[in-house]
Amino acid sequence: MTKEHEIPAFLAETPVVIVDGREYRLRRLGVLDTFRLARILATGAARLGSELSRYELTPETVVMLLVAGVPYAEREALELLASILGVEPRELADPELFPMHALIDIGQALSEHPDLKAFFEKFTHLLSDPRLRAFTGRSTAS
Repeated sequence: MTKEHEIPAFLAETPVVIVDGREYRLRRLGVLDTFRLARILATGAARLGSELSRYELTPETVVMLLVAGVPYAEREALELLASILGVEPRELADPELFPMHALIDIGQALSEHPDLKAFFEKFTHLLSDPRLRAFTGRSTAS
């Protein structure tokens, strides 16, 4: 689909995750999710031996850093993902409901989430501002 024909994030349907035959529609993502996600991602980046600012943040990178941060920010990640799925953290922690492979499916759906994509499109545009590049230490050269 071309950019002119893309559906705005606020109109797009959120992804559905199917886990062992059960469907879970991811809810819309909001400002508080940004802060919660940032804490988990920073933990993931630190565990990978790097600073978050060293990564080009894309939905795919976010999923990678989320997976890296989950073992070190378990409660925060469990609460965030449960909230996004519309389940209780204890349900998400139940291997009968969410076996190990479900985390991969959830991460994939999250990377396709229209709110996350819209956030990173705007974030990337913001990072192209030379004043912000100077502040973050990123090169202004293309």
